[in-house]
Amino acid sequence: MSFLKIAGGTVYDPLNNLDGVVRDIWIRDGKIIAEPTEPDARPDKIIDATGLIVMPGGVDMHAHIAGPKVNLARKMRPEDKRKAPVVRRTPRTRSGTTGSVPSTFATGYLYAGMGYTTAFDAAIPPLSTRHAHEEFHDTPILDKGFFLLFGNNHYVLKQIAANEPERLRAFVAWLLSAGYLSSCDVPFLQPAFVRRLIALLGEHIICVPEVGGYRHPLAAVYRVEAAAAAARLLTENRLRPLFLFEEVPTRIVRPEELIDADPTFQTLRNLNTPAEYEAALRDSFAAEDR
Repeated sequence: MSFLKIAGGTVYDPLNNLDGVVRDIWIRDGKIIAEPTEPDARPDKIIDATGLIVMPGGVDMHAHIAGPKVNLARKMRPEDKRKAPVVRRTPRTRSGTTGSVPSTFATGYLYAGMGYTTAFDAAIPPLSTRHAHEEFHDTPILDKGFFLLFGNNHYVLKQIAANEPERLRAFVAWLLSAGYLSSCDVPFLQPAFVRRLIALLGEHIICVPEVGGYRHPLAAVYRVEAAAAAARLLTENRLRPLFLFEEVPTRIVRPEELIDADPTFQTLRNLNTPAEYEAALRDSFAAEDR
């Protein structure tokens, strides 16, 4: 149990009609409370805020602090970094650069200096979310979140134009709670193949193709809910993907459901030997010639 007193600060709190009132703020277990009436109330810590402003933390609901547009802007304005003030490393802070597009560390410090505690980036493309999380991990002090960018997504616009609300709903659900898992040696992966699996996921946890008599777990869509079952199977030393398909609702996709999206199933073509690599190169060059 923690008990904190912020003493003598000038408080601004529009919700409670406090406009520059000098007073104490009492906090118990992370929550602001009324001033204790007990004469023996002793806080664990007192912060002297004399001459300082105390106010609720600001929440920026529409920011641009991460993602490809921010990194592109940093690349386009290198002269900014040479002229703008820098953030020096101290025992408590990391170094950073400011300017029109501050570095991740500087972003957190500058926001905190303006009184913000929370910021939401308004436009993160779905394929860039992992990197945005890494940027957020580097942005100190702030609580952070982002909104996925749907407004100019080609597949979203296509389904709206085609009046396909079910496909659109499935696609949005996948972006928010699922991901396509792929092996790294599939140079001919077809976007239409991935989109088809997304559309077929529906309410299932996993959507996996079965082609050539085999199920392909490294060319499948998984919701995050599959993680708990996968972790349990690992502890039980049940390591085959088949066990996971049996544990959670799984949609098995037949070849005829994919044939128009990837007629020769190039998405499932992986390269494991030098000969397969050479063949892939020949096929790639042949396609370019056509």
